[in-house]
Amino acid sequence: RKEVVLVTDGGDHGKTAEKAAREIASTGAHLWVVGVGGDKGVPIPLSGGGVKYDQEGNIVTVRLERGPLEELANAAGGTYLELSPISWNLAPVLASVNSVVAEGGHPGMRMERIDRFPWFLGAAVLLLLLEILLPRGGRRRW
Repeated sequence: RKEVVLVTDGGDHGKTAEKAAREIASTGAHLWVVGVGGDKGVPIPLSGGGVKYDQEGNIVTVRLERGPLEELANAAGGTYLELSPISWNLAPVLASVNSVVAEGGHPGMRMERIDRFPWFLGAAVLLLLLEILLPRGGRRRW
């Protein structure tokens, strides 16, 4: 089972979101669309302090776009949740993600094999070359 969690305000950055949602659904994954923000536009804070401005010097604001996000979740057969300053209920998402257990793994984790055989192969080849290149000493009897 696969889970995809999308956290967004719903700002439109292109027309491919619905197509991507259908592709996610076609893989058998469940799409969680988590909407953040409010009805009023708020400035975008920058990590170094201050807010974001556009090219004309106006403050860029964003607001939650519920409709498109609900449509996106519906297109993928997924679930829409909304976070607000008073309600941060992500329990359903957390429970769903934690229920995905990989083979021999822990909830919410997956196991990936990492091939480390080249290290051992390299060491073995090096030792064989050393055996060929180093002269053999005579046997000593005690």
